[in-house]
Amino acid sequence: MENYLGALTNEIYDHGGLAGKETGLPCPSSLMLGVFVTMLPKLVPRILPFFMNNDTPGLKAKFDDPNYLQEGEQMFKDKFSENLQMVEDIISSVGNDNQLEKKSSEYTGFKKFLLGSLEALDINVSDYLGGLEVDSIRKLARIARGEDVYSPYYTMAADALLAVGSYLYQSMFP
Repeated sequence: MENYLGALTNEIYDHGGLAGKETGLPCPSSLMLGVFVTMLPKLVPRILPFFMNNDTPGLKAKFDDPNYLQEGEQMFKDKFSENLQMVEDIISSVGNDNQLEKKSSEYTGFKKFLLGSLEALDINVSDYLGGLEVDSIRKLARIARGEDVYSPYYTMAADALLAVGSYLYQSMFP
């Protein structure tokens, strides 16, 4: 993966051989992506109660359940991985001539809905899928499932960021 952070900030990062393919360390953009993808399932169950500000006792009891965060995080990981698998299936179904090998009627579930909606709008999905690489989607799915080589480091960084954010939020809004 290229160093998009260097191109974005217009800086030249000279790590003196400490980062890169020689040492096996990820580039800064891969590190940021890994931390973000790891932090997203941890963050969503924590902020969801603020968006669903409802005084119904059933909803409050659900959010107060001690297992809510773990179940919500696991559910988000599963759905995120499932959606990435769907994108991978769609990309891999593009033929050699950049045309979808199957029509939307041959799919089931959400894939059928998504591709059917795009066909109804006369949008050719193949135009957008030609440059996508399946390997990048697979790597993102591995990171989302926690199966990447650097997943323990991403988890530590995401937990540290969440702890700092929680501390700041609790100290500012007691």
